[in-house]
Amino acid sequence: MIFTTNWLKIKMNENNKKINFLLIGFGPHSKRIFHPIFENITNDSTLVLKAAIDLKSKQGRVEKYLDGKVVQPEMYYLNNDEPVQDQLNTSTIELLDSIVDKHSINAIIIATEPLVHRAYGTWALRAGLPVLMDKPISANMNVSSELSSAEKIAEDYYFLNDEYEKAKEKDPNIIFSLLAQRRYQTTIELIRNEISNCFAKTNCPVTNIQTFHSDGQWRTPTECVEEIYHGYNQGYGKCSHTGYHFFDIVPYILSAGLSESKFYEHIEVFSHAVRPLDVLSQFNLEDYDRLFGAEEFSKNNPHSEAELHELMQDLGEVDCQSSIAFKNGNNVVTTALLNLTHNGFSRRSWPSIEGIELYKGNGRVSHESHIIQQGPFQTIHLHSYKSDDSNENADSNAEVVGTKRHIAIFIFRNNKLIGGKPTEVIRLDDIEKLEGESIGLLGKPKSKCFFEFVEALRGEITREEMKSDFSQHEHGAVLVSAVYQSMCNQLTGSSPLIKMPLEMTGDNTSTFNAQKVRVC
Repeated sequence: MIFTTNWLKIKMNENNKKINFLLIGFGPHSKRIFHPIFENITNDSTLVLKAAIDLKSKQGRVEKYLDGKVVQPEMYYLNNDEPVQDQLNTSTIELLDSIVDKHSINAIIIATEPLVHRAYGTWALRAGLPVLMDKPISANMNVSSELSSAEKIAEDYYFLNDEYEKAKEKDPNIIFSLLAQRRYQTTIELIRNEISNCFAKTNCPVTNIQTFHSDGQWRTPTECVEEIYHGYNQGYGKCSHTGYHFFDIVPYILSAGLSESKFYEHIEVFSHAVRPLDVLSQFNLEDYDRLFGAEEFSKNNPHSEAELHELMQDLGEVDCQSSIAFKNGNNVVTTALLNLTHNGFSRRSWPSIEGIELYKGNGRVSHESHIIQQGPFQTIHLHSYKSDDSNENADSNAEVVGTKRHIAIFIFRNNKLIGGKPTEVIRLDDIEKLEGESIGLLGKPKSKCFFEFVEALRGEITREEMKSDFSQHEHGAVLVSAVYQSMCNQLTGSSPLIKMPLEMTGDNTSTFNAQKVRVC
């Protein structure tokens, strides 16, 4: 299907640097990140949020949020019953084209449910519009239980990247960026620099990496069945939510220690998923009744255990542990263990989420660690352990385990061979000094990604200088696809060991192969 528009595209040039944005998706992420960015830059008349789109069912929430705000985009609402997967229907395309024409839109932000990322991305690229799209690249219904849906995750990337290549043939200046904010964290850049320095002296790549992340997203059985936000009822879960960051950031870290002589050709992946039925066996209805009281718990959790067993059959993953081998021929160059959980330590102590903001609320807590081995030459640890504690036991500016400010990097070096200190500790105060004045919302990684997108549109940086151009994201898509394929095969009794081609031959590089594209 070919999408056409009847409007005159606004070109970015030296005489016209005003960027008029259309925001597609006005959910929790846009309310916390994108709209506040525009609220903070109202003094810049060249960056304007002209219009936004969301579902008709969300109109009340959007209007309540926008009440009293300075930035008031013109809102458009779509009917909830419009089926969307890979292609937008004609009425939606016509609406989008009319919005672009009316508001002289020349940049698109896609912050929708990831099930429709491919559809909106395809429309924008074929229309010749620059795109900043939220992670993950895509999601598919029942991706954790249907092999074809799991395979399609990688195919979606190749399809969209092919559309990007076609768009660049028409307009060499067009930009397609993915908001993968971990790439913009100062901690990650520090780690990559240390890996690169060690690699330059030893020619030894990263040989092992262990990554752990927990959201603290405790959901009751009924919420597992019914809740959509960071939910499981569309057949996917943790790996397509915050988990994507780590499928992206692990190869991004590894790329700092690769070259034309030390590289990867393919990966082998083995994954174990913990699903809502597994969680129900860990903590069942009787346990909930004892904890909250049967009468109180049943007010918002009406299902019996037999009903839940029926309702939970095809739900997505809550937790996932993946073992990955990055290989060159028959040789294992790097091993990685990714332990990703929703069902970890939480501050939640209530049985209902009614009226609670789920993005950072509901007792949600983030714990994260990375342990990176570079052979016998260097080990790097990154640890961040929060408890969402309102500094009950510490000064508000103190960096203490369990507070919002806790983060630390530990570096251990074979210094007689590679130089430097044998042991070095980098804490939050050191990181903040490096960041200088980059504080507040506009200094956060997601904002950095937004402004990089703007700089690229204005020609202030090249596509090659960007940290998150879409063409750099093959490895994240392939890893997610392989992990989901392994989950699917576990369910059917097929081999859960998945082998997929993935070429990485240097700093942040991957090889695009047009033959991998599934043309739809």
